[in-house]
Amino acid sequence: MDDLIYKTCSGCKESKQLVNFYRNNNAKDGFHTRCKSCHRNTVLKWNEKNPGGQAENVAKWRKNNPEKNKAIGNRYYNKNSEKIKVNSRKWIKEHPEKAIEYSNKVRKKNPTKHRERVAQYNKNNPEKGILRTLKKVNEISDSYISSIICKGSKLKRSDIPLDFIELKRELIMLHREIKIHKT
Repeated sequence: MDDLIYKTCSGCKESKQLVNFYRNNNAKDGFHTRCKSCHRNTVLKWNEKNPGGQAENVAKWRKNNPEKNKAIGNRYYNKNSEKIKVNSRKWIKEHPEKAIEYSNKVRKKNPTKHRERVAQYNKNNPEKGILRTLKKVNEISDSYISSIICKGSKLKRSDIPLDFIELKRELIMLHREIKIHKT
């Protein structure tokens, strides 16, 4: 029904359907005074005069108002947490290398916080921690195991037979299972 009602744009002075105006809760009629195309032109002109201006203004405001910025972020997260989680999981699946890089960066920046979070997770999900540890052992590459075997000796990785690498993998698995059952 809104698309059948017309309004005159204060910019171009043309009468247009309400579909061509952005919503504005502060206006009496609920729509901006300028149409979308006039609004877009105004924004483009401002951006030409102020390259990087909007980003700088936002960064400056965030720096000067950290409490308000955090409160806004928390409100948004609480309101959209499921959407954020879905998008985050999707991004991680699409960009695994970047996700690992980011995770490592955060881990290095806050090692204590990371250790506490992992400990809390393992405490709350003991069965998942065991499965994850065993899975990691199975995923250890042959070159990594051979480098462990070669450490402190004059052997080369290429000298180690695959049977010996498999035995070492099983030994590591056994040690980890013993460690898990002790705790």
